[in-house]
Amino acid sequence: LATLANALCTQHEVSIIKFHVGDSFYKLEENIKLITLEQFRFDTLYHKIASRFKKYLALRKALKENESDVFISFLDTTNIACIFAKIGLKTPLIISEHSNEAYLKSKIWRFLRRLSYPFCDALTVLGSSDKIYYEKFVKRVKLLPNPCHFSTEISLNEYFEKENLVLFIGRLDQNKNPQMFLKAIAHLDKKLQEDYEFVVAGDGELRQELEYKAKSLGIRVKFLGRVENVKALYEKAKVLCLCSFV
Repeated sequence: LATLANALCTQHEVSIIKFHVGDSFYKLEENIKLITLEQFRFDTLYHKIASRFKKYLALRKALKENESDVFISFLDTTNIACIFAKIGLKTPLIISEHSNEAYLKSKIWRFLRRLSYPFCDALTVLGSSDKIYYEKFVKRVKLLPNPCHFSTEISLNEYFEKENLVLFIGRLDQNKNPQMFLKAIAHLDKKLQEDYEFVVAGDGELRQELEYKAKSLGIRVKFLGRVENVKALYEKAKVLCLCSFV
């Protein structure tokens, strides 16, 4: 989302509607307008149910008040909410899936996805298997891989001096599954662990838990936090670990 918004805002007016308070995890250009929806209580069963309806109404109000040429939505539950919130509005809606279709486990959410997705104007997916799945009930499905924002800066013929570096890059939350990275290191031969450097580049809600986990497993892992120049890490690493569920 951040990469797309930062690219589009060079020639278009871009607004991002947020469900949660707080700053963006990723850097956004200053001319992007941020709209934070009203916050509601979710501490009791009643408030969980009531707040979902209130959030839907707040989203619909935001869509109506912010006239746009196109709406773009990301991730399954948000996609569903946007489709229902857009009922009666003429603005086209492009929804985007960034996980395998089987990742959504809830039967209720799967039903709502099957019910609502045919009413989007277009759907983008990351994998060919998802494209085949969604084409059964969505008219316009496009395979659109994630952009690599520094791909044009690196020549395919360029040689990089690699180091004994094993790299995990990503947001430290359950979706990215960084726990698997630590478990994999713990299963390696001790000599191999000594010869290689293991690095986690990224930040998030699980960081403190992961640092404690690394200590309890007796493994050496360097947690860098948020890194601006990830390209330099990619150039040096011999191994890149992708553990994400989505």
